[in-house]
Amino acid sequence: MARSTHTTSIGEAVYPLRLTTVNKGNTLGFALFIILSGVLFFRPAEWVPELIGLPIYHVVIIACMFASFPVLVQQLVLTNLSTHPITVGVLGMLISIILSHIAQMDLFTARYEGIQFLKNVVFYLLLVGLLDSADRIQQFLHWMLIFIAFLIGLSLLDWHNVIDFTFIDSANAGRLQAVGLFNNPNDLSHILTFGIIIALHILTGGTSRITRFLAIFPLALFLYAMVLTKSRGGFLGLIAAWLFFFQARFGTAKALIFCTALTPLVIIFFTGRQTDIDFADSGDTAYARLMLWAEAFGMLKENLFFGIGSNKFSDLMRLVTHNSFIQAFVELGFFGGTIFTGLYVLPIYVLNSKLMRCNLKNRHADLFRMRALLLSFTFGYITCMMASTRTYLVLSYIVPGLATALSNVMVRRLRYPPPVLNIKLLSRIVMASLLTFIAIRVFVKYYVRF
Repeated sequence: MARSTHTTSIGEAVYPLRLTTVNKGNTLGFALFIILSGVLFFRPAEWVPELIGLPIYHVVIIACMFASFPVLVQQLVLTNLSTHPITVGVLGMLISIILSHIAQMDLFTARYEGIQFLKNVVFYLLLVGLLDSADRIQQFLHWMLIFIAFLIGLSLLDWHNVIDFTFIDSANAGRLQAVGLFNNPNDLSHILTFGIIIALHILTGGTSRITRFLAIFPLALFLYAMVLTKSRGGFLGLIAAWLFFFQARFGTAKALIFCTALTPLVIIFFTGRQTDIDFADSGDTAYARLMLWAEAFGMLKENLFFGIGSNKFSDLMRLVTHNSFIQAFVELGFFGGTIFTGLYVLPIYVLNSKLMRCNLKNRHADLFRMRALLLSFTFGYITCMMASTRTYLVLSYIVPGLATALSNVMVRRLRYPPPVLNIKLLSRIVMASLLTFIAIRVFVKYYVRF
């Protein structure tokens, strides 16, 4: 691929800007990545028992790697890493997971957990490398909507006893769930939040009237399914995503008007468990989770820097933390916890620049709409992760990956300086991480009284 170098100035600073021509080829790699995403969402073997034992995901991801090998290698070049801090963070997570077990002198688990997380790294690199244009990002979002709609459709058929799927146990749970990554109501609510925001993005976007009209149907389907999950974390994540979507898209004043008008509908449809949260009630599951968070903070005191080891909290407590950020801090220490927090601070930093925001709104409406979508994804998923354990799940790296992909497109189209990994940016990440840790710690300290 051809490269050219320009300079872009902001104030008195002058930044070298490396521009990489868009690779419009590699159609095979992109097609395989869409198939890979479908396999990730559906887990075919869990819908069709005859497929159990077949390494479908591994076969597809290896095929996609071979078809996209130059794309993977290019991202790991040192000069590219210096202008892709989110990619550095994902690689840092891999290192922190391995170090968390080496610090406990457990080399076998370090190797095993490292290999497991390496799959997430590869998926992230494929996403960033292959979604190299606004059109491809848009296509991927549309495919996500289709995958989610199909997943929810099958889950609802099982819920209403039209088809009985062996791997779904919604009836006994009393709450809607699916299979694979979404085999419990809380996880399903997270992907529903994505689906709802994508549907809103299409409904309010620059697409044809027919496409906008069709977007109403998955939107209604997802909202109905969200009610059936009865997930409080998912509900809070949806509210956060909604707020930031309309604020980023239409401005604060219009967002407040919309939210005020929406409040009665929320009260009507999302009643019961989803809107009943009492941290002071010792009989409430919310309080039980606070107790787990308090236990996690106690474990962290003895393993401050590298933590107790990835996935070790559930081994010790027989329960998960129900908070991805606390999980990152207790299992990976301040080293890994800071990196994980940074993966969600950086998308906000990259996409919320005032200069970039003004340029997009005035000249590039498609990128402006995508920016609003990804900011809402980021804030919504952060809220969801405050009540769920998703630190090592591949889904948690789709949002940072999409932010990096969109940032790359913005840099090429706007001739905007890429985010540079320097001391100033690192200090912001560390500060945001410390503030996150302190805020959660104070919250737990206030409510938990042994």
